[in-house]
Amino acid sequence: MAEQLREIDVTTESILLETLGRNTAPVLAIAALKLLPQGLNPLLLVLSADHIIKDVSAYHDASNSGESFAQKGFFITFGIVPEMAETGYGYIRKGDQLSGPGSAEVFKIAEFVEKPDKKTAEEYFKSGLYCWNS
Repeated sequence: MAEQLREIDVTTESILLETLGRNTAPVLAIAALKLLPQGLNPLLLVLSADHIIKDVSAYHDASNSGESFAQKGFFITFGIVPEMAETGYGYIRKGDQLSGPGSAEVFKIAEFVEKPDKKTAEEYFKSGLYCWNS
């Protein structure tokens, strides 16, 4: 990662590495706590390393829209429109739609559901009310 940042002329004060896999939340807490003594209240964009972004423009629109809501104090997560009923992913049930900048659809979260069984995943997929939790 350091080399990739150098290639695009981006400098950074530090890079935090997770020496043992301990899930995402502890690493995020450390990153945020590292910035607080500097008087910063950072917005953190957290992405898994295995995403494939096919529509970069849509990704930028969703990120910018998310940033706009995060600046207002919302906690943001990105949902992925399911391509099939899948039991290996958590799901987000969409709540009320919100209006914001850009063309990205923004919804309140009605519910998080951890990896459902096959029958439930099929119901979620058919309903159109759920996204995969990214």
